[in-house]
Amino acid sequence: MDGSLISEDGEFAKSKQNGDHRVPANKYELFDSLTNVNVIAYGVGHFLNDLTAAVWFNYLLYCLTYVIVIDPVDAAKYAGLVILSGQIADAIATPIGGALSDKTRTRFGKRTPWYVVGTILVVVCFLFIFQDCIFCKLLPDDSDSVKAVRIFYYILFPSLFNVGWAFIQIAHMSLVPSLTVSRTRRDSLNNLRNTFTYVANIFVLVFALLLFIIVSEPRKQFEYLAYVVIGIGAFTSIFFLSGVNEPSLTKECHLKLSNIKSSIHLQSLIDPQDLAANAGIIQTKKDIPELEDKFVPEKNENGEGEGGEEENNLELSFDESENKVRRSIIGRGSLGERIMNWTEWFKERDFYIYGIVYMSARITVNVCSSMLQFYLVNVLQVAKEDVQKETPLELGLIPICMYSSSVLTSIFLTRICTFLGNKKYTYTLGLVFVLGAAGSLMVLTPEYKNLVYLSALALGFGQSTCLNTALNFISDVIGLRGTSGAFVFGAYSFTDKFSNGIILYLAMASDLFKNKDEMFLRVITAVIPASAAVLGWALVLAGSHGARALERKKCEERNSIRRG
Repeated sequence: MDGSLISEDGEFAKSKQNGDHRVPANKYELFDSLTNVNVIAYGVGHFLNDLTAAVWFNYLLYCLTYVIVIDPVDAAKYAGLVILSGQIADAIATPIGGALSDKTRTRFGKRTPWYVVGTILVVVCFLFIFQDCIFCKLLPDDSDSVKAVRIFYYILFPSLFNVGWAFIQIAHMSLVPSLTVSRTRRDSLNNLRNTFTYVANIFVLVFALLLFIIVSEPRKQFEYLAYVVIGIGAFTSIFFLSGVNEPSLTKECHLKLSNIKSSIHLQSLIDPQDLAANAGIIQTKKDIPELEDKFVPEKNENGEGEGGEEENNLELSFDESENKVRRSIIGRGSLGERIMNWTEWFKERDFYIYGIVYMSARITVNVCSSMLQFYLVNVLQVAKEDVQKETPLELGLIPICMYSSSVLTSIFLTRICTFLGNKKYTYTLGLVFVLGAAGSLMVLTPEYKNLVYLSALALGFGQSTCLNTALNFISDVIGLRGTSGAFVFGAYSFTDKFSNGIILYLAMASDLFKNKDEMFLRVITAVIPASAAVLGWALVLAGSHGARALERKKCEERNSIRRG
């Protein structure tokens, strides 16, 4: 059992001397087998999705409305319909793909096959979205069916693209709980993933800005942007597939969990260094006969744990900020998928709470990103001439400021959360910045339009803090129940995609939008995202995750009841 806490011959594996104590060579060695390459590969595994999503939310509505112009009369309405159809396709595909992924059994793993299928769909379909309608070229220019075929074209490929996007997202996100036992490591992986999300946004915006400067024709600007995005995204997806061996890493995670359970007592909190010091006493599971049958999971034909009831009621994770092995008794949990099937999630209160928290965070980010271009053009009047002839540079510069702030925030978010000592406080901090930025967007005028750069910096900090914290809450909800995690992520993504699609469609189809009503654009760009953030914050306060002191208290109460 290479790298595990207790080896078969009784030796404490891969440790080093530290006075009288033998401690792990690295702090995560007891909890997973991830190398730096594995971590980086996981971090960029969602990069194709991130790149295409950056184009989708930042520029697609603008491009369909002012550049491609699906319909000369109702361009905005049909652009909204394209977004809505894509979001609905994504919303439907995500929970279905998640449920099927949980049941998938292949030699390549549960998630990898869905990741590959999704990658193929995204690469092929995304390119067609920014091309002229190839079907329309087969019809006479004056044909009555050209409009219908054109609309069908711009609904078909975005919908298929979003199905593929959903498969990639669900496969990638649901891997985290099955890769490591460490709660801190799971948070770090989520933060790294989201850091690359913001890096993708910055790259797209910077490259788009260069295209706006170098390429004169707006249509060509967006075509070239799509080519580059797909090329880089395909490369990072290949790197992910080669750098993250799902079957091997998942099996190692099971072994780590098994070894930890067989080396500690159920009723106490033990420091990892104490575990190391006791390694000479507790050398094998046979030295703890009362744990031998209860806490060491049996292996099914797929090599997965199927322990008894006691084993499945024990949740273990490593909290780096306290340097403790955190242990709690929960109704269900661990890695035995037969214990927690998808229908049982509907009985969990936190399943609903943090689903809405995640949806709210996504609305805060996506609605603002999608409507910001229209806000800049029609409210702050950054365009010097017709946008169909020239794309304003501010459409690249201002989002770059916002996402640069998001990247820096994401990098330091773990430290921020540790400093504040509570994820609820971290989410609250993000909300304060979102509200401040939204307030400024409501009052800015063209005369003071340069102040929008400060608003963008504050908004980037707030959005990144809320979204990353929401994702960390989801990992906490799933805990070690990684085998049914895809359904949870799928259900959460369903609400995210559907709600974003509805909001954006209603905004684009409104006569107020068509008439470029200034107050309406301010409300959609600032008030709606800020209101979503407030809703998420209220539910975070009502939820049971995020406050370590509260969690420890509940754990101690449950253990006292058990001892009694």
